[in-house]
Amino acid sequence: MTKLQLNLARTYEERGYDAALSFWTEKQDEIKSLSEQERDDLKKMMLRYCKINKDESSALTISQDRDSPQNKEIVSFLFELARIYNDGKSVDKNTVKAERLYEMLLEGGDSDDLYKLGEMYKSGDGVAKNDSKAAECFKKSAVGGNKLAAYRLGEMYMTGCGVEKSRTEAENWYNAANAEKNVYSNTISRMVIPDGLARIGEGAFENFENIRSIVLPLSVKNIGANAFKDCKNLESISVANEKIIVNTDAFKGCENLNDEAKMFVEKFSDMVFVSGFENDGDSIPSFYIAKYLVTQELYESVMGVNPSFFKGERLPVENVSFRLAALFCNKLSEKHGITPCYTFGYSGLSCNFKANGYRLPTVTEWRHAARNKSKGYFSYSGSDIVDEVAWYAGNSEGRTHSVGEKKANALGIYDMSGNVHELSQPFGGFIYESGEGHISILGGAYNCIDTECVISAMKYYSLPDKKRGNRTGFRIVRNCGDTHYEKCEKKG
Repeated sequence: MTKLQLNLARTYEERGYDAALSFWTEKQDEIKSLSEQERDDLKKMMLRYCKINKDESSALTISQDRDSPQNKEIVSFLFELARIYNDGKSVDKNTVKAERLYEMLLEGGDSDDLYKLGEMYKSGDGVAKNDSKAAECFKKSAVGGNKLAAYRLGEMYMTGCGVEKSRTEAENWYNAANAEKNVYSNTISRMVIPDGLARIGEGAFENFENIRSIVLPLSVKNIGANAFKDCKNLESISVANEKIIVNTDAFKGCENLNDEAKMFVEKFSDMVFVSGFENDGDSIPSFYIAKYLVTQELYESVMGVNPSFFKGERLPVENVSFRLAALFCNKLSEKHGITPCYTFGYSGLSCNFKANGYRLPTVTEWRHAARNKSKGYFSYSGSDIVDEVAWYAGNSEGRTHSVGEKKANALGIYDMSGNVHELSQPFGGFIYESGEGHISILGGAYNCIDTECVISAMKYYSLPDKKRGNRTGFRIVRNCGDTHYEKCEKKG
């Protein structure tokens, strides 16, 4: 510790904050003669005193001192201070000051800081949403060598978000994200997704015909619709995260996948194929059903809210009514460019079973998928031993659990027994506000005894707006054989 640090600390302890601030001002000539590390340490000490005494004005002045190095802790302080002004909780809200602090970071932050700031501008978290500013941050960060920023910039050029849409620029920045150094090339044959990205956006690499292989790190949890659509020369896919969720249309039109890649697309897709059947006049056509219950992360990304009692991104959404579930299905269908199934009217809501959008499964569909007829019958979905496949009163500790933690059934579908009850679609298709048209819930929940979790168990309620609390959620299905599923096989 330098003599100036000791004297500053003594002044603050003996004479208070105002005296310490005067000491800082009077000793500027001496401070400038210190080494960068010594000045950095002294600056951090004074900023800490400013923070303790809620003197944001002096902190801003000290932070703007360009003679002092902008180290990680100081940059972190700028982020925190800007958020304070933007939130207006402990000080009067002042978005102008907040924006000024962010501009300082934009001018002087390193590549990691700029990437963080770009994500804030992109999402509107802690700063006014501004796609153009986000692109500026990502570009400066990418030039500094940040591969995540280069990838995000490529995605923005691909979709025309915050920048003028340009496939050439998108390819250049995707190349930069994949290069050992930030150099451009005219083709991308091996796409290595930078570690740290959680999601591949919708349409990110659509029609990139030169891509032959894709490497997905552990951080990638989700691949959006049409992300690799019509990458006709794509052959291999390497994935590290075995619980990744892939939209059904993510690899549509990829015609040259090798056997391993084909297995990946089928195994890790968020929907699985269920063959239809005909038996003694009872029949259902083939369909797709979600491997997982709708999670809170997915629900909130579509609806903008999370009504659940138990909170967690990978926990099943609950505390929803049939109407809310149907509305979610319609919004998700619109997001993926397919036809919504539900129509909301004055007297109730109806379901169009011919539409290619998402909807709730009928009781027959749900039980057929839960039993997986061709693989043998079990009491529970996937086993005769309830603890293998279900969260129920005997093992749940009184709460829901993340989807996919228990054993899947033979089709690769999780949590069809236990965790939360699942809403179903009345086969007649119409539900009246008066309550005509029974809504069934299936599969049991975390607080049910084992016999309530068997495949045949079912409960009824009528009103479409009635909620079943924190024990009821849902999963979604889609028809098979529409234009989005041209390769569906007629099995069974």
